[in-house]
Order: sequence, then C-alpha cells, then structure tokens
Amino acid sequence: MDKIRYAIIGFGGIAENRVAKEGYGCDKTRFNGLEKAVLTGATDMNPARKEAAEALGLKWYDSMEAILADADIDAVYIATNNASHAALACAALEAGKHVIVEKPAATSVADAQKMVDLAAAKDLSLSVDHMMVN
Repeated sequence: MDKIRYAIIGFGGIAENRVAKEGYGCDKTRFNGLEKAVLTGATDMNPARKEAAEALGLKWYDSMEAILADADIDAVYIATNNASHAALACAALEAGKHVIVEKPAATSVADAQKMVDLAAAKDLSLSVDHMMVN
C-alpha cells in the first residue's frame, strides 16, 4: 500500500514541532517516519513560515487552495485558529481530501455536524486530533 500523502494547513510553531517533526517524523535525527503516511507539504498565512517548512524537506504551498488543487495530496492536517476549522475542513472535504483537524473540530455543534455529514457524503475520513491533551 502506498503512503497517504498529507499537507499541513496552518504551519505555526506547534504544527512544525509537534505535528511535522514528532508526529510525522520529519526530524529524522530524533524520530522515525510513519509506515503508512508521509507529510509532503505545508502552507500558512504567514509566508515567513516557508523557510521552516522547507528546512524539513516539505513543499511550500502559497495557499490552501493550492494544496486542495494538488492531486498528489491525499489528506490535510488543519492546524489553524479554532474559528476557521469547520470552513477549512469543509473546503478540503469538498476537494476530495481526507481531513485531520485539531481540537476543537468546530465552534458550534451545527458546524461539526456539517463536517461529519459532508465527510460521510463524500466517503472521506474526518478525524479530530487531541494532541497535547495531557
């Protein structure tokens, strides 16, 4: 089975250190990569984050739309501010991408239900990452 190819939307410090370096094993001096998934790209509203992404060998995308248009990306990890989670997740699902979104998935039950319904209708995976719960 080929690896699932992910891109991060919202490449801030936590996404860089906890998700990319640790979670996906991009820091090869300390962590092993994943057997069934690989992080290949990232984007952020702050273009200064490009250098950090490229230092980890990630392709930099100038926008979320560029990630969603890339047929080589199977799934996205959404690490943005809470209020944007639902809209970004729905856009990714509409584009045919599987989604992992940081907690909280949405800021309302209605938005969360919309995400769940859309994922089911598109036959895509939607999950919420509870990173740093402890």
